[in-house]
Amino acid sequence: MITNNEKDLRIYGNKLMIERLFVNLFTNAMKFTKTTISVSLNRINKEIILQIKDDGVGIAKEEQKYIWDRFFQINNSRNKDKNRGSGLGLSMVNKIAQLHSATIEVESEIGKGACFIVRFPI
Repeated sequence: MITNNEKDLRIYGNKLMIERLFVNLFTNAMKFTKTTISVSLNRINKEIILQIKDDGVGIAKEEQKYIWDRFFQINNSRNKDKNRGSGLGLSMVNKIAQLHSATIEVESEIGKGACFIVRFPI
């Protein structure tokens, strides 16, 4: 894991919800990475930006709009037997972000991994 974090950043909100957001994003990165996960937390203008990037299988453009939907899973070939889930993690992350006036987006290509970007207002 590679990290690049600015010091003394604070995100205000519900501690348990913010922890759940981080845990879900980190867990997904660990499930789907090949070798490397990069994590950064930095302040840019009036936002604190969390980026979690893996070098895994990636998410097809046409499926990216659905990953925030409850119970949506891309397909069984992406989820190995050990990585089964309920399809609730990213929908929960999205809802937590909304409740904290944050936004979340994904940048991804098949075979090149995924990068989840959460923007928290300061």
